Amino acid sequence: MSAAYFPLYCWLASRVRPRSRSVLIAGVLVLCALIRFKFAYLRATTPFQLDYEEGNLLNAALRITNWITPYPPAGTFPYVINPYGPVGYLLTALGIKLFGISLLGPRILVLMAGVGVALCIGFLSRHYGVNWDIALPIAVLFFCSASMWAWLPLLRVDLWAILLSLLGLCVFARKSERWPIAAILFALALLTKLTAAAAPAACFLELLLQRKTFRALRFSALTATIVIVGSASLGGSPLFHLLRTHPDAFSLTHLFTMYWSAIGQSLLVIAILIYSLSFGFRWSPETRLPWLYCGLQPLSVVANSALT
Repeated sequence: MSAAYFPLYCWLASRVRPRSRSVLIAGVLVLCALIRFKFAYLRATTPFQLDYEEGNLLNAALRITNWITPYPPAGTFPYVINPYGPVGYLLTALGIKLFGISLLGPRILVLMAGVGVALCIGFLSRHYGVNWDIALPIAVLFFCSASMWAWLPLLRVDLWAILLSLLGLCVFARKSERWPIAAILFALALLTKLTAAAAPAACFLELLLQRKTFRALRFSALTATIVIVGSASLGGSPLFHLLRTHPDAFSLTHLFTMYWSAIGQSLLVIAILIYSLSFGFRWSPETRLPWLYCGLQPLSVVANSALT
């Protein structure tokens, strides 16, 4: 279901009786999710590469299955550049082990990550006071959005990193005392893609704002330790690959171009945010964490680009 039909759904929901509304919501959500999942799976079965990075990820995973590091030293033959963290390559290798040498297995794992991201969005929405009648449609709206239509189920590391970040936020938002679990999930997200820095940074600032400075330091230390150990776990020259070879070099023009494209594909979500800001959704200790996360996302992208 395209996001363009979401207002029609809202209108229909407003016209039916309250007893029938839950049935209508459940039916529409199931139908939309099934249609989206079907087309994503059909796309996943395409036997050839759909994106330039898919072949690179598959090659790195095959190196791992043959006990070869995906991060060979610079200047050695064969000349390989793998700019992402080891978790994405390990998950791709897992897909190969489960489904054989093809793009299908890893793409299915990406599709499952997309489903997981949608569920995390629904959970976080509900956690911050949104009714299930709204939280679940928002989750399905993400799953059926134009942006996800283009990205699912391409073999890219992005959705794996987003899923791990949101899982960490879910754990931290539910109970901040479980920060070690959140730190592990955030570290795994960073070991998937370095741009996943916004979620741990938001939790670190949240702990500081709660005046839990010592806990914030332990949280950051645990996250950093796992990232450092994990980066070196596959041998080779991971720092060169992760920090010096990313294909998207720093460019403000490119940055704003990509953001403008993202805005064009997310107009309905932006409209919902503007509506929320206009009718009482404000910064508070209870809702501070998602605001910090959203605010730090652009900064993490810029910082990552500046490293290349």
